Amino acid sequence: MLSTRNQHAKRLVLLTIIAVFMLSVCIWSGLTPGAYAANSTVTIKLSGGSIRTAAATDVEPAVFSSDDVTVSVAEGTITFSHDFVQGTLFPVDAPYLKVDVDGTMTDYYPVSTVDGETFEDKGWWEGDHRKYSSFETPVLKGLYMDANSNGELDEGETLYRSGDSMTLNGDVTLTCYYDNGGMTYGIGMDMSTNPDSTDPEPHYFNYKTSRLVKAWDGFEVTFTESGGYDKENMGNYPTLNEEPVNGEDTGIYVEELVNYTARELQTFYHRLTTIGWNAFSPSGVSGDHRVAVGSVELPTTVNNIQDNAFNQLRYLTQVSGLEGLIYMGPAAFHASGVTQFVFSDKLNRINGDYALTAPAESKAIIFDSFKDFIKFQTKIGVDQPAAGDSKAAIYVAKGKSQEFLRALDNLDVFTTVYNGDNAPDPAIPLPLREFYKATFKIDGVVVSTQYQDAGAVAEIELEGEDVFTNTTPTAADASLLPLTMPSAPEIAGKVFVGWMDEDGNLWAEDSFGGLGELLTGDTVFTPHYVMPAIVTFDSQGGSAVAAVNTGIGETITAPPAPTRTGFDFAGWYKQAGHTDEWVFESDTVENAETTLYAKWTVVTYDVTYVLDGGTNGANPVTYTVESAAVTLAAPTKEGFAFEGWYDNDDFTGTAVTTIPAGSTGDITLYAKWKKESTGGCNGAAVGSAALLIAALGALFVAKKTLIV
Repeated sequence: MLSTRNQHAKRLVLLTIIAVFMLSVCIWSGLTPGAYAANSTVTIKLSGGSIRTAAATDVEPAVFSSDDVTVSVAEGTITFSHDFVQGTLFPVDAPYLKVDVDGTMTDYYPVSTVDGETFEDKGWWEGDHRKYSSFETPVLKGLYMDANSNGELDEGETLYRSGDSMTLNGDVTLTCYYDNGGMTYGIGMDMSTNPDSTDPEPHYFNYKTSRLVKAWDGFEVTFTESGGYDKENMGNYPTLNEEPVNGEDTGIYVEELVNYTARELQTFYHRLTTIGWNAFSPSGVSGDHRVAVGSVELPTTVNNIQDNAFNQLRYLTQVSGLEGLIYMGPAAFHASGVTQFVFSDKLNRINGDYALTAPAESKAIIFDSFKDFIKFQTKIGVDQPAAGDSKAAIYVAKGKSQEFLRALDNLDVFTTVYNGDNAPDPAIPLPLREFYKATFKIDGVVVSTQYQDAGAVAEIELEGEDVFTNTTPTAADASLLPLTMPSAPEIAGKVFVGWMDEDGNLWAEDSFGGLGELLTGDTVFTPHYVMPAIVTFDSQGGSAVAAVNTGIGETITAPPAPTRTGFDFAGWYKQAGHTDEWVFESDTVENAETTLYAKWTVVTYDVTYVLDGGTNGANPVTYTVESAAVTLAAPTKEGFAFEGWYDNDDFTGTAVTTIPAGSTGDITLYAKWKKESTGGCNGAAVGSAALLIAALGALFVAKKTLIV
């Protein structure tokens, strides 16, 4: 036994020595365990594009190549982040289409470095900031595996866009996919390089596309058209109006609103940082509501929205992704249809007038968080609201009203607001209200962040003796800023029944909306699933009631009551014998299959007889749908003959003789009478005549006897 233990000890010592030796070799060679991960070769076909391989110098132009790009990438899961694309796949520049033989873009508008400010034939303004500005060529939007080797993205082939991931476990060939969605991309301002700048103005003007081009290190997007810009010519803007305006083309006609996602707007190589001047609004003047854009989801890289970017877009109701915004230019959302804006503490400046005007129906300007100082140089407000109709307000977190007011560089935002070009003065001031935040998470990942009205502070102390007086009721009102119920993913074998808060309270569908429950603080919700169950309803001879799919342990909502001729519905019961009633407010489903039974009470109907002085016989005065058929008896009336029962006092139609079995409803019957008579004389007249005849006869006999 001792020998065996010694052998095990010796083996353990030997294995330890070997492990230490191998680790020493790894360290000596500069490697660590696991550093031998295999690499795969990624070949990228430019698919007609060219890539800059050497930058231009004062003497030589830039060098471009159309050859395939080959890089070595470690196997495993790779994510096409901008850092990976720029640092690994294309370390010098992105591939572009339409490159001339001299190495310049055919529709790439350069900016001269020569002094002066003259417009030249190609339509650019000379300056000293950039050697190029914008281009209309399709940009690199992603990579795909060209399974058919036809150079086209076919159905079933996966397009990897910015931020997507793929598993790499061997050599692979990817093909460039170019697209611009009818937009123009170009060099743009990246406010994150200088977020506190007080002069985030564009540096030069691109006459070709009639818009300002930013000279910083970002990338921007805007619509345009290749033939130049005209405020009456809608160019590539989607529009619901296919009729020309003043004889000009009104753009690309669409039958429904277009919705842009961040994935669609973001480019594969460049970080989209700027939404350019008039980007989604062709002229910034009245009439641009023709543009059929319904919603825009901004990429998280966007931090700068320039002048008139969404001006006059009445169909536009939702813009998300504003939390990364640092700067907003004048009239950026002037008279748009956007109903809610959400900003964060990245926001430094809202510049110029009318940046956030919108229709009066509903609008919330929400500061989820904010800096200690905000340059709020703008008029904001609602577009021509009727008195008392506007629900617009500026929102800050509960308890943050005073801090927010002190952070503003001025309070004109609450006093000098815009409410329509022709609206009477003074304009309706916007109130300052507070919110509670609802965060919805699935597996720890935030899927929705929403805000609910939490009331307002009536008076807020500022500095010194100044007091801000609010123009809004103080009570919380969910209808002003309601929560909407997010959807949740399906889970096999389970049923989603609502969202559970941190205190274990379930918020079902009726808990949300303007008439829903009120939050009492910032709340995190998670989806609540239960085992599936079905409740069927046996209507016991009544109309059919649809089954309800629910979950074990859940209450259910009462279905519409069934109907049954001649009966009143008296509730649902747990047994066919109607022993225990199901209480919908409190009873929970305990089994996978449950049947509830309808209880009925028979309705008793009245029979009313209008006898007109007669006497009813054995006719019933009530009946039910379950009663046997009734043959109606004739009533009596002295000196009159009965001529039948009628259902109307005009005695029209057919006389009623029975109440058939299965009849329902109250009944009124009218007796019809006829006076009794003989030969057309009444009884008294006949009797008098008989007496008179008898008297005359007696007189005649007596007279005859006397004569004799």
